[in-house]
Amino acid sequence: MDEGYNRAVKAGLKGGPQHIFGRLYQWLQFNKNEKSKGPVSDVVRDYVLDNFPIAKGTRLMGQVVDCQRVHSIHSLAKVSGEHPKTVNRAVILAGLAKGDPDKASVRTVFDAEAGVALFDRIRDSIPTNHLPKYLNCNRTQAETLVRSGVIPRLFDFPESQASFLRNVARKDADAFLDKLFRAVTIKTPPYDGMLEIVAAAEASRWPVLDIIKAILDGHLTRVGCLDRDLRFKGIVVDPEEIKVAVAQLGDQGMLSVDEAAKRLRISPSKLEFLAKQTDKGGAPYLASVTFTNAKGVQKRSIPVTDLNAFLDRHVSLTDLAAELGLPVKKLAADLALRGINPIAPNRLVGRYYFSRSDLAA
Repeated sequence: MDEGYNRAVKAGLKGGPQHIFGRLYQWLQFNKNEKSKGPVSDVVRDYVLDNFPIAKGTRLMGQVVDCQRVHSIHSLAKVSGEHPKTVNRAVILAGLAKGDPDKASVRTVFDAEAGVALFDRIRDSIPTNHLPKYLNCNRTQAETLVRSGVIPRLFDFPESQASFLRNVARKDADAFLDKLFRAVTIKTPPYDGMLEIVAAAEASRWPVLDIIKAILDGHLTRVGCLDRDLRFKGIVVDPEEIKVAVAQLGDQGMLSVDEAAKRLRISPSKLEFLAKQTDKGGAPYLASVTFTNAKGVQKRSIPVTDLNAFLDRHVSLTDLAAELGLPVKKLAADLALRGINPIAPNRLVGRYYFSRSDLAA
């Protein structure tokens, strides 16, 4: 059967099984002789059902077709009401059949149930310009979610080829919201200090997308729900936690510059300066790494181990005074008298830090 079918395809023959198999098909389909044709009838019938869009209810070789097995581009176009070019592109991009998405083949067939389900999904999809209303967010946030792939399009192809096939499946939008609300860790108020995602992004100075990824990946321990009916705006998070947790995405054991600066009790700008300085041996006082966030902006993070190592090797003037039980001014004068100098001026670092090795010597 395959040999005859493939030969007909190469010859460019069009039409249904009668055109392809000729007399064999006519004998099995139209011969009114009640005499059994033997197993050949079952073999040919199955082959036809597997390779041609024979509709349910059609009488084929003495039996009524109870289920259509395959669709062709044109038969699904007829059922769906869509243009054959659109059907071909969707079927090929969805992986239901192999071929050229820009050029339909009359011999392309694919699972009928999967083809119908595909166009049910497409018909129920949400145009991207309607997504903000559906999610209850603004246009920029909706576009970011789609562009990043957090909420995938039906199919991904160039924007120049505008088509409803670039819509978002309703099920995918719902799945995003479901996952967002499953990440809620605080089931009931109070939500002291917690803000909606957009407000938290402004307060923490981290992009909305980075915060969403942190929520979805389970990196935040303080996620609350105002009201599920508010959808996107129903989630609240802690901007102070975000400053730490989001910096750790993909880099466990990292601190944002803001959090590291807070632990050293200096400003972020002073910490940036400190991270660029080296000790007597040429090693940086504070190692740091840079990465690119969701907005394409480079950010600096500080490994926790390096921050702890810095605190082990250095001590601030005020902390040392507390350790020794001495007034800060008196201690500063004593250290200056002994020629023990801070690692950098206060105006550059924000505090006087001394090397413990210098103090020990």
